[in-house]
Amino acid sequence: MTKYIMILMVTILLSNCASQKDTNTLRLRLSSDPTTLDPALMVDVVGGIVGAKIFNGLVRYGDGMKIVGDIAKKWDVSPDGKSYTFYLNNNVRFTNGRLLNANDVKYSFQRILNPETKSPRRWVFKDVLGADKTEDGVVEGFVVKDAHTFQIVLTKPFSPFLGFLAMPAGYVVPM
Repeated sequence: MTKYIMILMVTILLSNCASQKDTNTLRLRLSSDPTTLDPALMVDVVGGIVGAKIFNGLVRYGDGMKIVGDIAKKWDVSPDGKSYTFYLNNNVRFTNGRLLNANDVKYSFQRILNPETKSPRRWVFKDVLGADKTEDGVVEGFVVKDAHTFQIVLTKPFSPFLGFLAMPAGYVVPM
């Protein structure tokens, strides 16, 4: 009998000595499935949790809920509070290896306001210049200055705007 118990114990111990875990796999324990993985359509908490692990925005919340750069290495706010200029990190890549540029940021944000997307997050960009005239999907207040400089022009100053950009609507997807 002790022989069988020993064999059983050795089998149990060895079953835990499986091969090395894949370090390229993200494993999350979630209460439910996300409703979507599209940042333009995310509204549920679980989608937001997963989205924060797979997407980046211009800014994010850091320690102490302070806004810190994510894709943007720095930014300037105009004296009148209506213009935000973001200077993007030069080495940010999408999962396919392509370098991110300011056109990807513009595409991602215009996509939120495009009526065809039907994004429930349109309100995030409601104060952007031209946000109310998006029939053609082009928004006047989203300006690509160069490959690594992106500007957002608002119709009026709105101090919480940077915090809004840390939300899923501020995540950047490839164009």
